[in-house]
Amino acid sequence: MDSADNVSGAQAGALDPVNGMFWTWTTGYVMAKLEGTSPFVTGSATNEFSYHVGGFKEPYSAIKTITLPVSVFMKKDTSITISIDADINTWFSHASPLKLSETPACHAPGELARKIADNYEGMFYITAVQ
Repeated sequence: MDSADNVSGAQAGALDPVNGMFWTWTTGYVMAKLEGTSPFVTGSATNEFSYHVGGFKEPYSAIKTITLPVSVFMKKDTSITISIDADINTWFSHASPLKLSETPACHAPGELARKIADNYEGMFYITAVQ
């Protein structure tokens, strides 16, 4: 989603706010969300962590365009399937190491959101082309 769409207000379909990816308090969309529990999160009785990453203004833009190189030869009227996986560990370790024990939450645009986005940008890879 580009910055113009991001600030156009709530939208329909997959971008409907009922899907939990819209920040009503700042009028913009969450680019990525990861929530769960971990024994490494000791600051709460429930051991919960929550990352809602967004923001598009520089220098803290969380917008990422992910390009995965693939080379295929296609004949007319055929289709291919490209399987993509994600390594969740990369969310915490790619460009900017992130420790659940130290930073169990991110819910606003800013430096932390940009660092997390820099991490998850590297988590996707192609596993098969059929």
